[in-house]
Amino acid sequence: MQTKLKSQNVIIRSMDRDDLDKMESWRPFTDPLSALWNIPRSTSVSRDIWFVMHGTDPSRMWFAIDRIADGQLIGTLSLREIVKPISARLGISFGSDYVDHGYGSEALRTFLPYYFQTLGFQRLLLD
Repeated sequence: MQTKLKSQNVIIRSMDRDDLDKMESWRPFTDPLSALWNIPRSTSVSRDIWFVMHGTDPSRMWFAIDRIADGQLIGTLSLREIVKPISARLGISFGSDYVDHGYGSEALRTFLPYYFQTLGFQRLLLD
């Protein structure tokens, strides 16, 4: 199922394999307290394997967050530990250049009605 949710500044859509390559270009966080959010660099083959393994796992759903102004991939949103229709664990992350611009709040405001009303979940756990 392909998902596409649109707000004023962001589009949330189903993640595709090319998104993993785009994430490789994100600049790392330079603040030592934020370094844990840096994505480990990987090879194309390891990204292929990751996408196949995670893309076929029914306990997970992955979404890309694009900025409407320029179509740039700026973040990701994930649902893990899915127990339909009860709950899932939500994770959200952004490239360092896209933090503190309000994109996370806007993405969550856009995603939550979809999560509860369209997908029909009852509870959300936040990472």
